[in-house]
Amino acid sequence: PSRNGQSGGAVTWGCPHHSCRECGQKAHASGGMLFRCTECPTAFCEDHLPIDDVHLNENGREERFEALGQRKPAQAYFIQCSPACTQFAKTRKADGVLAAINEAQAARAKQGVKSK
Repeated sequence: PSRNGQSGGAVTWGCPHHSCRECGQKAHASGGMLFRCTECPTAFCEDHLPIDDVHLNENGREERFEALGQRKPAQAYFIQCSPACTQFAKTRKADGVLAAINEAQAARAKQGVKSK
């Protein structure tokens, strides 16, 4: 949330899936496409996509979102943006979301990172 660059006034919020995490560009300003992580609130334009760590979904689709009635947005390609998100997705699909959360929390604790 921000206050439009001021110390007072209306609070605004923008969905992180609608702008690049690195440069802040929206899809229309970055070639018409954002790569959106299915497991965390992160998106990247093509210029900032962490290609070495990313897992691209087949055809850029996410079955879980489609099962909820979402049509794949033309300006979105769904990914997992890091090895941690790829592992979370794998565990979520195999064992359920609670198992994925527990596994991620255990991994973070092992690395000495506090959960939010």
